[in-house]
Amino acid sequence: MPGLYGVFPDGSGEPCQGTLLFRPTAYRGADDGESVLGGSPVRVVLDGDGEFDIDLESGNYYVDIRLKGAPTFSREISVPDVNDSVNLKTLLEDYLEEDGS
Repeated sequence: MPGLYGVFPDGSGEPCQGTLLFRPTAYRGADDGESVLGGSPVRVVLDGDGEFDIDLESGNYYVDIRLKGAPTFSREISVPDVNDSVNLKTLLEDYLEEDGS
């Protein structure tokens, strides 16, 4: 199962407080070519350093990033089927470039 991690500093480099909610998309392809209903949402609280590290099944998710003092940032991501950990920022790069973040 792939690991997913990330770090959320504020503009001055201090750790952010907040949560992330990973919601599987409604349907995902099964190994036999059939579609199956996605799993349950996974909520993660950033630690005292503004970091998180979780294991998620590979597949497509909607992620809601809620940081204290900032508007909620919601996007769809695709968690690859790999054995290594993946930085959430890598999965969001296209969106971050569009938004100028």
